[in-house]
Amino acid sequence: MDMPFSRTLATSTIAVAVFGLSALLAAPPVVGQSSDATAMAQVSEPETETDVLEEMGAQLQRIQFYEGRRVTPLTNERRYRTTFDATRTYRIGTELTFSFDAPGETRSFTVDCTYARAGADPFPPIAIQFTVQPEWESVRHAQSLGWSEPGRWPVGDYTVECSSAGRSVATGSFTVEEGPATIEAIGGKLREIRFYETPSGALAGDEREYTTSFPRPDTRFIRVELEIVAPELEEAASFVSTCVFIRDNGTVLGSTGIGFNLEAGWKGGIASHGLGWAEPGNWATGRYRVACTVDGKLLGDAVFTITE
Repeated sequence: MDMPFSRTLATSTIAVAVFGLSALLAAPPVVGQSSDATAMAQVSEPETETDVLEEMGAQLQRIQFYEGRRVTPLTNERRYRTTFDATRTYRIGTELTFSFDAPGETRSFTVDCTYARAGADPFPPIAIQFTVQPEWESVRHAQSLGWSEPGRWPVGDYTVECSSAGRSVATGSFTVEEGPATIEAIGGKLREIRFYETPSGALAGDEREYTTSFPRPDTRFIRVELEIVAPELEEAASFVSTCVFIRDNGTVLGSTGIGFNLEAGWKGGIASHGLGWAEPGNWATGRYRVACTVDGKLLGDAVFTITE
């Protein structure tokens, strides 16, 4: 099995810092090189890594797991869980929160987290880089591991072991499983919910810019795109999924129906519809959850945010 890639997002109780993408390479590390074939390698005693967490008296507050998809979810959009659907999951993120007395100076440290599936070799570790400002009393950082498309996580139970300066600082676990078929008519289920902005109707596939964050001054219609998967159909099938837009306070903005017309021999399909206004600037800022059902049964849900 090929190796997944990792993505880092770092946050704190005071500030947010994005450390960017880092490729998780499957190639072995280079042990040593010399520009001169006759040169002798210089070997020195390894330096002892400073245990900054111990020096700060830091305590682990929690280790949490969330799903990341095409776009790394903002902190307020993360849905923490310990069970993930193998069909739908792209990346699985580990978020660590530590508390401590304000250090009075800037401190930095690294936590290495290793994902291991029961009965299989572990993935190469991912490194989460932490920087703590002098006045901070807690910090929360996260990194995710996975693939650029869903459906590649092997089913099983996983353990995540995190260490810093050679000392274990956090342990957690999650499960990847085959989710149940939620579209009884075709024995299918949801693969992904995606969002994109449009002036009115649907855009061509290559024109859609998927995101979960929309600036209020520029946003008109937000369309919900559903991708479903199913066993090869023996005959044509049609159904409608109802998607409800729910504000962060629990009130309903509105709903839309997304119709599917599938042909015999197909193994799924993609369809979209949405809500909004012809003129931009009418969306209220905040977080919205979109819950989609088929025949009254929950198909899946996802979250997007309207920003200033």
